[in-house]
Parts: sequence; structure tokens; C-alpha cells
Amino acid sequence: MKILSFSYEDLASGWTLETATFEAMNLLVGASGVGKTQVVENLRAVVTVALLDNATLPRAKWVLRYEDGDRRWRWEAETGVEEEESGLPGLMVANTVFVSELLEDEQSGEAVFKRAGKRVELLGAEAPEVPAGRSLFGSFTAEAVREGRDALRSVLFSVYSGRDTPQVGVPVQLAGLAPAQVNDMISEGRKSPSLVPGYFHHISVQLTSSRLRHPQGRHVGYQLPWYLAQETNAPEFDALRAKFCEVFPSVEDLRIRRSDDGDRALLHLEIRERGVPHWIDQSSISAGMLRTLIHLHEFLFAPAGTVIVIDEFENSLGVNCLPVLTVLMLERTDCQFIVTSHHPWIISKIPMSTWRVVQRHGSVVRLLSAQEVPRLRGGSRLDAFTRLLNALQSDDAA
Repeated sequence: MKILSFSYEDLASGWTLETATFEAMNLLVGASGVGKTQVVENLRAVVTVALLDNATLPRAKWVLRYEDGDRRWRWEAETGVEEEESGLPGLMVANTVFVSELLEDEQSGEAVFKRAGKRVELLGAEAPEVPAGRSLFGSFTAEAVREGRDALRSVLFSVYSGRDTPQVGVPVQLAGLAPAQVNDMISEGRKSPSLVPGYFHHISVQLTSSRLRHPQGRHVGYQLPWYLAQETNAPEFDALRAKFCEVFPSVEDLRIRRSDDGDRALLHLEIRERGVPHWIDQSSISAGMLRTLIHLHEFLFAPAGTVIVIDEFENSLGVNCLPVLTVLMLERTDCQFIVTSHHPWIISKIPMSTWRVVQRHGSVVRLLSAQEVPRLRGGSRLDAFTRLLNALQSDDAA
């Protein structure tokens, strides 16, 4: 899957992202406050409303173009807000409603679905009215709709926050599984290791929905695929452990410990450090270590075609973490990356051809390639990097 372009307008505030095009690797750079995070957050909000029923958006309109294999879609929509009584005196609830929506198959030029007010069409034929608060992606089961929606499940928003680290174990039910089902997966995976990647994919789809429901990273849930890999002796867990110990030489080992609590199974991430006589629980592991583990998981095991979106890549990461993670990210040429950063080391190591310089004039935001920014033209890559840093410090990359 690949995102081709995205435009967005917040109809309440007037904040507007002009049509931005994306390549396989996209490093969004720009001065603080120009809108790098807002680009990522609005993209997340749009993908969320396609995948989750009852997701909320402000009054907005957007166009998202994306492709998966030989299929290419254009999804255009406008949303509004309707208020209704909450049941409490004087308190109203604002609900998102779709004013218009269109999913177009760009190869054929035909509409997969279309709505204008209450009128709805599916594959060129009039369809029954659907709830105004739900995207048509979630209203139809036709194969053409399902294909367009399933492609969007490949977008992974990496939004871990160390402040939200669970102090107790993570329940396996987070991925829609009962403890008995996890036991069956382990048993079958030990007998037939070829099944394990399929389990990873199933869990990844479930966790995508969970992460969208908890956008600040609460209950990240990566412990489950790590636990399955550990218990089935899959090479993926050995690779994760080896890379983690490479970044943190003081760490000798890591494991996922399971504790059963009635009808719940809880998973605890633990590490063992040199000179420490006991295993260290995830509640005492640093935010940088936890974020490194999550990025290692994403960069090592994301299926080909995954779109990985990371805001402020350097957050919580020390100088010992960035080299290994940056190299792994650049090696995954079978995935698409949309990453924001203002860290000089990261910007200097990622090719200038991938820079997307974010500029804002009033409420209008644009993403420009390095070649479109006059100040960055000519000279060596080092010269361009130096000029970019100077521009960012002066809040002017024009």
C-alpha cells in the first residue's frame, strides 16, 4: 500500500493542507509550529474515520489518493457536525456527519460509492440510506468497498507515549483473542512454524484498530506478537532481542512473561541487565528503551506494503538508538514512511531527495521537495543541510 497524495481543510479553523504528494520515503522537516504534527494528526483522523465506526472529526473536507498493488483509489469527503441532547440538562453532544463522500476507482474512473446528502449510490446504483455519522466504507460489504478499506488497514501510526506505559500486564484480549486461542496459536505454531507469520498478520490488523482507538499509545499491545514469537521459537524474537541488545549493551536478555488472572491473560515485558540480580518489569524500563523496542518491531516485522507514520521520530531516543533505527528504516524499501523530525542527526543521515519541507503562510500549509526550495538548491548535500538548519532556526525555509 502507498499513500499518493493528501489534502485537508478544517472548515471551522480554516487550517488547510494543500495537496501534498508522497514518495516511498518522506521526511517532513520545518520550523516548530509550521504544521508537521498537524499533517500527521489529520491523516490519522481521516484513516480512523474510514476504519472505525463512530469515529469523530471536526467540520472538514479532504482528498486522499492511495494505491495497493495494481489498484488505485481516490477518496474525497466532507464532514459536518450535528448537535443532539446528551440526556443531561444543558449539555449537548456534537456528532460527526458526512455531507458528501466519494470513493473512485482511478483506473476505471468509476465511483465505487457516492453520497450527496441523503442520496447514496453503490457501484452506480442507488442504495438504501445509511447513517450520516458513518463513512460508507463501514456501510457496505461489497468486494470493491472492502478492498479499498482493507488497503487502509496497512497504515500504521506509531504513536507510543512512555507516559502511558501500562503498570500491569497487557491483556491478550486487546487483540480480540481469548487466552485459550493464544494457547492454540502457540501449540499449532510450534508444530507448524509457517503458521506464525499469519498469526502476526491477524494480530497486526486487530492492534491497528486498538491503536486508532487509543491514539496516545495507551496499551500498545506489541507484547502479544513478541510473546507468540518467543513461545514458538520463531526467529523474529531472536532478531528483536539481538538488535535491542546491540542498541543497549547493558541488556543481556529480554522476555515476555505471562500471568493468568481468572479469565484474563496478562503479558509483561521484562529485561535483564548486567549487574542486576532480577528481571526488570516494563513499568521500570525507560521510555527510550520501550520506544526503541516498538520501532524495532515495526521496522523488522512490518509486512511489505505497510505505511509507517511517525511523528517526531527522535522523541525519547538517545544518540545510541538513532543510528540502528535510522539504518533499519532506510533498509525497508518495501514500506512507505512518513516521518517528522527536527533532529539534525536524523536530517543529515536521510537523503535530501526525501525531504519534504513544511511551510505555512497564515492557515495554509504546503509540503515542498528540497528542489522546490530555492535556498536549498546548489552546492553539496552538506551545504544544503547546513542551509536547511539555518533556515529552520530562523523559521524561514523559503
